[in-house]
Amino acid sequence: ATSSQPATATFSTTIDYTVGINVASMGGEVELCLEVRDLAGGLVRRLVRQQAAPGIYHAAWDGRDEGGVPVASGVYWCQLRVDPIVLTRKLMVLK
Repeated sequence: ATSSQPATATFSTTIDYTVGINVASMGGEVELCLEVRDLAGGLVRRLVRQQAAPGIYHAAWDGRDEGGVPVASGVYWCQLRVDPIVLTRKLMVLK
């Protein structure tokens, strides 16, 4: 599950997500990847790519792409992949 909590001073958002908490059979660590993508599915920014044990996690996005350039206002996708599960949620950037 994912949720986001926007900050108001400068663009920044914290994305909260959980891994394997409701899956009793999940043991050890799994590969996870949390990315921001544009509407066409192109990678804007990879926020997390790591092995993770079941738990609650948080990732921050400062509204910049992989090159450090601020993104334009608009709609983006936040995609969490924990094989074989893929969850996608909308993010809106307003400046």
